[in-house]
Amino acid sequence: MKKHWILPLIVVTIGIFLLVIQNYKESTTPPSESWSREVDIATTTVRSGVDAIQKKDATYTVAYFSEDALVERTYDKNLEATGKVETPLADGTGADVFTGEERTIYFSDDGIYEAGTEEAIADARLFRPLEEGVLYVSDAELFYMDGASLETMKIAENITEDASIHAYETKEELIVSVSTAEDNHVSSVLYRYQEGDVSTFEEIRVELSPSLKMDEVYPLLGDNKPELLISAVPAFQRSSSGKKDFYTTTADGDDHTLSALSFPDPETGASLEEIEDLQVTAEESAILFRAQGFTETKTGGSEAFNVYEGRVEEGKVIATRRSNTPRLSVAPASVSGEVVAWLDIGADQNTVFLSAATDHEGFPSASLTEDTALRTAGKTMMMLSTGLMTIVLTIMWYSPPLLLMSAWTFRRRNPFDDEKEWSFYGTIALYTAVALLFHHHLFKAQVVEALPSFLGFPGSPFVVILVFSLVALAIVKVSDLDKWWGIPGRISYFIGLHILFMTVFIGPYLY
Repeated sequence: MKKHWILPLIVVTIGIFLLVIQNYKESTTPPSESWSREVDIATTTVRSGVDAIQKKDATYTVAYFSEDALVERTYDKNLEATGKVETPLADGTGADVFTGEERTIYFSDDGIYEAGTEEAIADARLFRPLEEGVLYVSDAELFYMDGASLETMKIAENITEDASIHAYETKEELIVSVSTAEDNHVSSVLYRYQEGDVSTFEEIRVELSPSLKMDEVYPLLGDNKPELLISAVPAFQRSSSGKKDFYTTTADGDDHTLSALSFPDPETGASLEEIEDLQVTAEESAILFRAQGFTETKTGGSEAFNVYEGRVEEGKVIATRRSNTPRLSVAPASVSGEVVAWLDIGADQNTVFLSAATDHEGFPSASLTEDTALRTAGKTMMMLSTGLMTIVLTIMWYSPPLLLMSAWTFRRRNPFDDEKEWSFYGTIALYTAVALLFHHHLFKAQVVEALPSFLGFPGSPFVVILVFSLVALAIVKVSDLDKWWGIPGRISYFIGLHILFMTVFIGPYLY
């Protein structure tokens, strides 16, 4: 007699187990095929800049801020912790940081400091970490500070408060763009710093649509051609909505024209949204940024802010995801060509992560964490709870056989009283036929598309309905219910089993 609940329990357990495995895989999906999952480095309650470097001896230094200190952690090539140093902040909170082979420089409360010291190296109102040093603005003058020697070089002067200043740095040169705007007219001056000399590289003037105004302007490392990447926002909107338009400039003789730039999601092809924290890297037309795009790591919803690296090609950014977490990822930093760092914003604390190319030597594999386990369990429970809607959506499946049973019950002589088995098989056949006829009530197009491969294939609604009908019938027969229950009870049990199996195997994918 126990078989009538043990066997269904086994089938339901198998369904839940398969759902857990799928949700775990989705929660731990790598950012891309060639990139590894994130590795947890540290936690902090502060939202500010982070930076990291892999030094010539393959060891790592990661720098970030706590509430009252700059924290530098060191690791060996396998990311095993080897040391930790804290530099108390003299005043205010840390804003951004640069890590180099020999020194760490940070920006706090309008001052630039070297880690381990308390006196400011320089006053500044803007601080931009680069590959080998930093850019900063002090008293309306733009300077470059070498990260190794701390020597400074004036790049430009008469820098206005609203100027957009960005740069990229290679081992051979530094290119800096200083851009200003008047209404929808954008003027940019590109400076080159090379072998100790500063020169004006190019002056570019372009005109945006009258409905737009300049947000930021970035120089792109092109094929020895000066190019700009321009972000623009609505000119007449009082509050920021996160909506931005992006353009690149193209040389047309002595003039420059604007071309729209799109950011397609590498996972879905839809547009990435709310692109922020953009920076140009030391590769041709390459950028690092964070944006809202597709993810399967969240308990609810399918979009999250993650880190992307992309290359500008023919009017669009060919992007690759570099992080894949459910929370807000900010402050991306390029550690090397094969490693990136960023900060994930949480409710109570923020987490510093690193991820790397799959073939990066020594980089550890991500392990199962409590957070991953909780997200997997939460996603599974949520999907099972929404699966209860199956009972409502399949009402057209079980209404006709139940009505038929009721009609037979009220007859003076009915097949149930005479224990005629054909009435049992006829009723469950009617139920199965109606389920096949109205399969679209449950198996909507988006549901079939969302099903895992072993459930979602051409003709799968018919196969799934028939297979689970046979499984339910087999359980009824193996359990010898005909010795204990009447035909109406066995029919109701069969229908209940079938709806239960649909709820566990198909229901989780309804929404």
